[in-house]
Amino acid sequence: MDRRRKRNVKRNYIPYLIAIIFLTMSVGYSIFTETLNINGSAVAHYVIAGNVLKLGLTQTGGRYSTGATPANFNFVNETLSGNTITINYTRKSKLSTNYTFTLVTPFKSVYPYNMTAGAISTAIVSGSLNIVSRSATMTKTALIPQESGSFTVNLTTSTKNTAVINIKATMRYTVEGIIQYFYYVINIA
Repeated sequence: MDRRRKRNVKRNYIPYLIAIIFLTMSVGYSIFTETLNINGSAVAHYVIAGNVLKLGLTQTGGRYSTGATPANFNFVNETLSGNTITINYTRKSKLSTNYTFTLVTPFKSVYPYNMTAGAISTAIVSGSLNIVSRSATMTKTALIPQESGSFTVNLTTSTKNTAVINIKATMRYTVEGIIQYFYYVINIA
């Protein structure tokens, strides 16, 4: 009987011994292996954070917007900083004639989501005595991913006064339930 018991005890240790050898080999292999291959797929989701509307803008001739500079004004520069385009002009002289600026800015949606509920408005920051009229329009109030659109800012001004003119157009779209803003500022000194 003792022989049988010894054989059974020896046989009971064999599975444990195989498991220990297998684990030792696995751990040893993983320590000396530098590459880990995982078969499968992953999906990356674009995260919408904050209220900065990102637009695909392209410069042409150093400018993002198109439109002729009216007589009696000098174009100074146009800059893009974050979600704001600022365009600067100076007056050549003080006259009583009205001048109209029509500035069109093309853009492209950079989001992998639809842009909806688009709207644009303008506000006078300073120089209201020189502003005859102002307006802003957009070609599309909704865009699908990678679709193009444009917005237009119109400003009719006079040069009767020498006050600085500053208007700000605010464009907004809703992206994945979050309202995003883009600003267009015109300064005339």
